[in-house]
Amino acid sequence: MNTIKVYQTPLPRAVALDCAFVGDRKNTLMKAHSTLNRRTLFAGGAALGTAGMLAACSGKNGGSGSTQAAATAGANIADLVKINKQDVSALKSGGKLRLAVTSLGPNFNPLHTQGAVGDNARAISSYNSLLTSGLWQQDYEGKTSPNPDFCTEFTSAMENGKQVLHITLNEKAKFNDGTPLDIEALRATHKVLSDNKTYQIQSTGLYPNIESIEEDGSATRVKVTMSKPSYPIASLFSYVVHPKMTDTDFFANGLVDKPNSDYAAGPFKVAKGGWNSTEKTLTVTRNDNWWGEKPVLESITFRLLDTPAQRSAFANGELDAVNANVVSVYKELENVKNAEFRQGQRLFAGGVVMNPVKVDTPLRRAIMVGLDRKALSDTRFKGLPFNEALPGSRIHMPFSEYYADSMPQAADRKAAAAKILEEAGYAKNSDFYEKDGKRAKVVVNNFSEDNTIKSLARFLSQQLRDLGIESDIDQQPASNLGKVMSAKEHELSFIGYSVNSDDGTEGTKQFYSREDNDGAGSEEIDAMIEELFSIEDAKERNLKCNEIEKKHMEEFATSSIFYNGPQIVCCQKNLANYGAFLFDEPQYNPSAWSRIGFTN
Repeated sequence: MNTIKVYQTPLPRAVALDCAFVGDRKNTLMKAHSTLNRRTLFAGGAALGTAGMLAACSGKNGGSGSTQAAATAGANIADLVKINKQDVSALKSGGKLRLAVTSLGPNFNPLHTQGAVGDNARAISSYNSLLTSGLWQQDYEGKTSPNPDFCTEFTSAMENGKQVLHITLNEKAKFNDGTPLDIEALRATHKVLSDNKTYQIQSTGLYPNIESIEEDGSATRVKVTMSKPSYPIASLFSYVVHPKMTDTDFFANGLVDKPNSDYAAGPFKVAKGGWNSTEKTLTVTRNDNWWGEKPVLESITFRLLDTPAQRSAFANGELDAVNANVVSVYKELENVKNAEFRQGQRLFAGGVVMNPVKVDTPLRRAIMVGLDRKALSDTRFKGLPFNEALPGSRIHMPFSEYYADSMPQAADRKAAAAKILEEAGYAKNSDFYEKDGKRAKVVVNNFSEDNTIKSLARFLSQQLRDLGIESDIDQQPASNLGKVMSAKEHELSFIGYSVNSDDGTEGTKQFYSREDNDGAGSEEIDAMIEELFSIEDAKERNLKCNEIEKKHMEEFATSSIFYNGPQIVCCQKNLANYGAFLFDEPQYNPSAWSRIGFTN
């Protein structure tokens, strides 16, 4: 019997707002976890861009003022981690960490489409690690291994012609209500995550390929038999739900305005009265029932604030850290006393996402090829000591060995866009194209109050008009992001998804299958994706992901990527083990929450 111990696998991605766009994960909307299952959704301004490395910043809290380009293949990614790393023995016990978020509730189920928004999923991970990273943990390089707090062994083997997983769960592990982490939790997870219609998750991944889940000697030794070989196998159980979550009404509504940690497991728990739905704050405290590494901090408070309010709150000493990925925040905070920028690279693919329910395929294809992405990127990062080559993938970062630029290219963008529209039956009438008496029109949905992002929205709208497509701007508060995206009310939005793994397999299904994208795709592409999950070799599988991504972008055009961007976190100088984490985000490594603290 050939046994494979599984270590590296993608964790979910969730949706996210670009840090300036919001007050919002997925995918997210973060990974993810995002569901924006696999990648967490973020909206334009809230999302911290990904593939950029900012080596130094100007001003008192920065450094030399030099500008460094985004990391590419072969870069030493350890240089992208800036967290003021300290041994926990050097930190004072206790303390209250105050963080701002751009999304928080009201749905505290990160597997439901309305709860899978970037910062919301991150806050949830502090008290419910099982629901955001499952049986796995991840290091800064993106290498994933079983989290010993939950799982002591996870192997894959071929037995009698079937792929079989053997999983040993930590016998100490239990949910806060006393329910053990055992076979019933894995069965509940399979039930929920194999049914994206009943439970309104974003993607089912490999879960439909599970044939049976049986005890392997005890309730904490579990044998999972697959109906066919499926890879990457460790994408399974990257979320684990409490059996209560199989109740469809509870799954959809039971955690709305009720961040109940009884059905959770993690280093912190929701404090008594910890959710203030009026002030939009969530406070978590040390979990006495936690059997893993004990937190240094006494409590963490997450506070929903839009970008302008975040920078004011930090400058006034009301926050301990704040994202500074847009020039307005960066400039205002560079001279704050006792603070410093921690500059690295966030894992994110951002740009323009188009709703196939609202925007037809010819319009999407014309927009995809016609936009001046370089000009949009320059506008987004003007004033920051950062630059990057235009990225071209939603599934791989430019420093990945698997990266390929999949974006459609044209020497004459406007001519290429016009050709697509005219071949689809559109004809120019004065300034705009029309078809069947209806003008070509797209609404730009903006979820940020930040001036940089508002300018970007206006610039995008003007680019669309220059292509012969009428465009208006729909300005909304960042708090509406999850609701709008879940209801599919958006048309064209500045959002993006976290890229929290070097393996693009699950992201490829999430972004390019008809099942997960309201029918945008083809039978041919679905068949390619189905084949993808049968490829064991990681390099072969990820190169196939690139082939699928390129084909879908050319034919169905649901997202135009124009930036990754830097991660810049402005922190109080005595805050330790927090900042630009790269792949070692607390959302995907529960122990990271336990190690955050303040120096003496």
